[in-house]
This record gives sequence, structure tokens and C-alpha cells, in this order.
Amino acid sequence: MRYLLLFAMLSGFSSTLAAQGPQPADLDRRVWVRERLASGGHRGGVKGTLEGIAGDTLFIRPVSGAMAFAVAPGDGRTVLYYNGRRSSLGRGALMGTGIGVTLGALIGFAGGEDCSGGGEFLCFDRGTLAAAGALTLGAGGLAVGLIVGALSSHEVWTERRAVRARPLVVATPEGVRVGLGIRF
Repeated sequence: MRYLLLFAMLSGFSSTLAAQGPQPADLDRRVWVRERLASGGHRGGVKGTLEGIAGDTLFIRPVSGAMAFAVAPGDGRTVLYYNGRRSSLGRGALMGTGIGVTLGALIGFAGGEDCSGGGEFLCFDRGTLAAAGALTLGAGGLAVGLIVGALSSHEVWTERRAVRARPLVVATPEGVRVGLGIRF
């Protein structure tokens, strides 16, 4: 009973839910609204600039410069915020090495010989030549991948996890109001 009375008292003193309003830092930021598919992936979505927030509706101006439109968040929608560009160094190194190792192994395996005769002075069997080709072309692919990855970059988008509940203390001319902001 005591907690019910405390809840009723705090509910009466609470002000508007400030957690529902737009965050000043979010306005004029690039956003990407994507819809989740049943398979867990995402559909392409819409990229644009966040113009405003009214309740649970986002007003986004597309990159193309068209008129702003409203997007109501749903269970299957994700709002991603732009966080700059980053180098693709690691991705380039992995892709270059993978391609180099694969091509080197295939070329080495195809160029190797059957050394079962024993009468030849210098013979490279398929396994040895495949390993040597994988190491050689893998190192070359790593170098090329590092160079290409360092020269290219990709956009970084992050999903902001909303705080579910936070206390609110607002100073008013009548006094201080205390409440709880809930964000859905």
C-alpha cells in the first residue's frame, strides 16, 4: 500500500515525459531507417537528415533533397545514426589474403607433377607446389589488400539503444517536480 501511495504521489508531480522529446544533438544528423525482414536481415531503407521528431514520428529529409516525410517507428524498424567514415584496412587485408591464398593453391595444384617415378632430379608434387603458391600469392594478396583497404573507406552506422526509464527533476516557478521518463 505504501508503494502504491508513493507511486500516485510521484505521478501527480511528474512533468511531461522529456525522454519522448527530440534530443537536441540528434536533429540535423544523418539517419538511416531500415526495416527488418523475417529472416533477420534488413531491407535497404531510407537515408536522410533528421528534421524533427513529434511524439513517436520521425521527420526525415531524403538525401536526394525531396520533401521531408514522416516515418513512424514500428517493431520491425531500426533507426541508425551516422558516425563517420572509417578505413577498410582490415577488410582489404582479409579479402586480399583470402583471394591470394585460394588462387595460389589452385595454380600450384594445377601446375604440380606426379613425382612417383623417382627418376627425375627436380620434381615438385602437387601438395608442395600448392602450399608454395598459397604462401607466395597469399603474401602478395595481403600487400595489395592492405594498400587498397587503406585507400578506401566505408560509412559507419550505429543503432542507439534508448534508455528505458530515467528520473526527471524539473525546476518550475511553483517548486520542483519529480517524475520518471519512460521511452518506448
